Order: sequence, then C-alpha cells, then structure tokens
Amino acid sequence: MNYKYCVYGNLFFLLFSAGGFGGIFFNHLIPWEYSFSLPVGMVALYAAITGLLMKKISDPECADHTADSIYFLGFLYTLIALVSLFFRFYRADAAAAGPAGTDTGALVDAVFFYLGISVTTSIAGVLFRSMIRGGWLGRRSRTQTPEDSRELLQAIADTLDPVRQYLEERSSRAEEMERREEQYLNSLGKFIRATDDFSSQLSRAREDLSGQLVQFSDAVGQHREGMREFSRLSSSFTAAADEMARFSLGSRELNSVLDSLITLLESKVERVR
Repeated sequence: MNYKYCVYGNLFFLLFSAGGFGGIFFNHLIPWEYSFSLPVGMVALYAAITGLLMKKISDPECADHTADSIYFLGFLYTLIALVSLFFRFYRADAAAAGPAGTDTGALVDAVFFYLGISVTTSIAGVLFRSMIRGGWLGRRSRTQTPEDSRELLQAIADTLDPVRQYLEERSSRAEEMERREEQYLNSLGKFIRATDDFSSQLSRAREDLSGQLVQFSDAVGQHREGMREFSRLSSSFTAAADEMARFSLGSRELNSVLDSLITLLESKVERVR
C-alpha cells in the first residue's frame, strides 16, 4: 500500500517538473505578474498534493522519500531558472552580433527575474518540505499502534545489535589482552626469579672458585718449596758424585803405584834368590 502512494508521488513529481520547466523557460508567453509567482505556486500545490498522499503512508522510508521530493522540486526549479538565464545570455550574445543590437534593460530584467525564481523556489521547497514532514510525524505519533511501537523498538534493537556485538567483541579482546598481560607478567616474574637464582649461584660459585684458587696457590707454593729442596738434594748428590769420581781416580792411581811396587819387590826377591 505504501509503495503505491510513493509511485503516485513520483508521477506527480514528473508532471510538476515538466510543468515548471514550461512555465519558467517560456515565461515570456505568460503575463509577468503570473510568470514570477507560478513556480512558487506549483511548489505549493505539489506540497499540498504530497501532504494528502502522506496521510495514506505509514512507512518511514517512503514518507521521507515523498517529503524530500518537495525540496527536490524546488531545487529543480532553481536549476531550470539558471539554465534559462544562461540561455537568455546566449541569445543576447547572438543578437548583439546582428544589426539590431541587444536590449540591455530587458537583459537586466531577465537576470533579476530568473534569480528571483531560483531563490524563491528553493526557499519554498525547504519550507513546505519541513511543514509536510512535521505534519506527518505529528499524525504518526498520535495514531501509532502497539504494532508500530513494536516494529520501532525492533528497528532500534536491530540498529543497536551491531553496537552490542562490537562492544562484546571489544570486551572479549580486552579480556584476552588482560589474560596475555597477566601471562607476560608471570613470565617476567619467573624470569626475574630465575635471574636472581642464577646470580646467587654465580656468587657462590665465585666464592668457591676463590677458595679453590687460594688452595691451589698454597699447593703451588708448597710444591715450589719441595722443588727447591729437591734441587738442593740434587746439588748435594752431584757434589758427592764428583767426590766419588775423584776418589775413584785416586784409587786407580794408588793401585797403579802399588802394582809397580809389587813388581819391583818381586824382581828384587828373584835377585836375592
């Protein structure tokens, strides 16, 4: 049902658009006092017809479309008036090239005429659109049924549902971030504790190593003393060996002397015999 009245409104819009174009572009065929007020009157008549149609319309989208067409009709008349003004300028330039020249006074009147139409039709479109739209909203608030209220609430709920989903998603993300942050803090605490344990173990190992180095130094000192004693004993053994070598040499010389003496004695004994 609403769609049918929207179609009627579109047909009236086309009809008034064509009528307004004729009334503005061919205004020289109409008396001046009627040609200037005709576009505004057509906007007002279209607004009245649109108001009657909107009494049968209950769908908000269809009502918005129908009410907005009043403003669009006024704005369309504004554009038609500007196009007509440009066309008059073009005709004036073409006439200026001819022998008759251009009527400057008529051209100035045409400029003010079309500018006046362009301004008044836009104002009329905005004004009547607001009036018709406000009247429809007032009637709707008075005649709204529980079913309409339920549909409105459902539409609001459908509109807020993405917001709710977005907030739930943000909440879940915040919880996930909080959980990960807690895991990170726990891991960081474990790392700090492990670092402290390693530092304490390293300190104990350093102390143990220092003690072992002291013991090793003492042992090396003792070993050095032993080596010195061994060196002294070696020197003593070397001196004794030298003495024994000299004693052995003396013994061999003594044996040689004794052998010579014995040989001499034996020879004398032989002679005595």
